Amino acid sequence: MNYFSGLEITFCGHLPHHSLPVRERWRNWAINYAHSGVMSYRYENGERQESHAPLAWWVIPGKSYEFEATSGTWDHHYAVFEGRRIQQWLRGGLFPQDRFPFIPIVDANPFKKKWDDLLELCRRTPGATSPRATLLLEDLLLQMREESQRPQTLIPAQIHVRRVISKMQSDPLNADRWSKAHEECG
Repeated sequence: MNYFSGLEITFCGHLPHHSLPVRERWRNWAINYAHSGVMSYRYENGERQESHAPLAWWVIPGKSYEFEATSGTWDHHYAVFEGRRIQQWLRGGLFPQDRFPFIPIVDANPFKKKWDDLLELCRRTPGATSPRATLLLEDLLLQMREESQRPQTLIPAQIHVRRVISKMQSDPLNADRWSKAHEECG
């Protein structure tokens, strides 16, 4: 099947308790996702910002990025890729180069599930990018684009409540996690 050709996921992974800061000018195309934690981030020479996860961002070669957890650790997912398919994404607007790359993810559970599926595929077929892996990566990029275009009509309290609900849904038997999420949201 040639439809999904032209992309190679060179490496991907998941660091559930990542604590190291990242500060560099990138040489590769990538997307990142923080499922939990409080993130501090900066793009190029812009202002440093802080946000509660879930938060996703893309990485463009030649651009400078800084990101780190401001409260201990963060749940980091990443995928690095290359290939001629990226040019199609750029032309089609799926991978925008002219927008601030850090995007709050409101629909976190489906987004996390896509990440888990992508990571499992990469783990099962190291060194090969399957059509399904390409599809999942494009689906992640599409959700990031949709979330970035979503009107910011939610007031902060609504975002926090959605985050608590998301945590409750992701681990319904862990009441300690609910309490912590409740405290974080005030």
